[in-house]
Amino acid sequence: MILHGILVLLLVVLLGACAAEGGELPVTVPPPRVAMPGITTVPDRLFNDGDITITLSTATADAIIFYTLDGTPPTSASMRFEDVIILGIADTDANDHVTLRVVGTRPGFDNSVINNRNFHIAAREPFGNHSGTGFGVADGYYGSIRVDLTLEYGFITEVEIQDGYAYTDPETREDGLWYMARNPAHEFMMVMNALNFDVMSGATYSSIAIQTAAQEALAMITGE
Repeated sequence: MILHGILVLLLVVLLGACAAEGGELPVTVPPPRVAMPGITTVPDRLFNDGDITITLSTATADAIIFYTLDGTPPTSASMRFEDVIILGIADTDANDHVTLRVVGTRPGFDNSVINNRNFHIAAREPFGNHSGTGFGVADGYYGSIRVDLTLEYGFITEVEIQDGYAYTDPETREDGLWYMARNPAHEFMMVMNALNFDVMSGATYSSIAIQTAAQEALAMITGE
């Protein structure tokens, strides 16, 4: 109790001295923090038939990025990012999984928040060894839909979805064109090399029509 009183008295004296001299107590300002590194991948997932290229970047100038591939927190003793990271099946664990963790560092700065990205091998099988182009037509919500496919050695390299209805109402037709231009089936078929994408909410008829037309286009190419 006596010690506590002495400490309080010393603090009061110190504050009084600072006030008398017009001084201020020192204020500790925390150092800035490095911006969390971003993770960019091409393609956007790891497939069983190829590698993935990963680029890391941070908005903090002169920052150094370190990373790990085993799920452990990265430190300045971890692998240093230089140019790109090439990730393949050999980098995955026994469960075909790999976890990328990255951190940004810079002298005089606090380390960034750790960013994480999990990868699991996605199966992507070719449609034989076929190459060529084909098309198919099916009835959707707005009318007929045509899908053109291009295969190169069994893999889809180009997809074109066209609406074939002939509404005269400009407003209705504009809505249909907007939908077709932004249909996510394009990306799924090319990325996953598959035609059985999930039916899109609110677009059941058109989704089924796209799948049916795509199957016809594929049969035209493969002869199956």
